[in-house]
Amino acid sequence: MSPLGAEPKRYLQPPFDKKGYEDGVLHFSPDGSKLGLWITHPATEGDYTGPVFWIIPMAGGSPYAAPNTVANLAAVAVPFSWLPDNQHTIAALGQPRTPGTHLWLLDTNGTPARPITLTSGSENSPAAWRSQRFS
Repeated sequence: MSPLGAEPKRYLQPPFDKKGYEDGVLHFSPDGSKLGLWITHPATEGDYTGPVFWIIPMAGGSPYAAPNTVANLAAVAVPFSWLPDNQHTIAALGQPRTPGTHLWLLDTNGTPARPITLTSGSENSPAAWRSQRFS
């Protein structure tokens, strides 16, 4: 990634050096130590498995995919917000057999996801205040 004010450079860490991505949503964690991004592959790729949440450590190191703890996600980029603990996110997830999108609590270390909302409507703009405490 390019420092502020520098000429932009393409990010070439694997797997971003070879694969193309169709859509994405990205946010820095509250402490700025990592960049989280939900991305989708083009639908033409045979190995498509739905959107994937990647974490890029800002102090160096290799990017990694967070454990997938929700199955059958709709093929769209996922709006999300980091919680102040820098480990959990709230994401608006859609599943093919469920109408609308709903908010889920996700743990980037792999603890099973938990639904926060399940209504007949759609909740698709998650936001978390930086002053909240999560336990």
